[in-house]
Formats: sequence, C-alpha cells, structure tokens
Amino acid sequence: MKEAQIASVRGYKRDPGFKRGLVSAVAANTLNREFEVAAPNKVWVTDFTDIRTHEGWLYLTIVLNL
Repeated sequence: MKEAQIASVRGYKRDPGFKRGLVSAVAANTLNREFEVAAPNKVWVTDFTDIRTHEGWLYLTIVLNL
C-alpha cells in the first residue's frame, strides 16, 4: 500500500461542540393525525432529509397528496 500510495478513508471530519443558531419554530398540528381525506388536492404532507456523501450533500424530499 505504501508503494502504491494507497490509504484507507477513516470517515468524515467531525466538528464537536454546540453550534449556535436560531431556535427552531414548530408548525401547528392542523392535520391532527387524520390521514383519510374526502377529495384529492386537499391535504399535502412533506418531509426532507440531507445525506452526506463523499461527493457532497444529497437532499431527499418527499411530497405526498393524501
């Protein structure tokens, strides 16, 4: 491995500690866990997440029409 100049990847660099920022705002629960609706295009739900890769960040977003 030394002759070929190959080294293992040991993971991502981590920055320990608290990050300062604004307090998160929580939206009101208007759906109230009632997932059955009378007609389409009345209720939409969404979620997103970010995934760290070696090439950068990927963002996955889901949008569902209940």
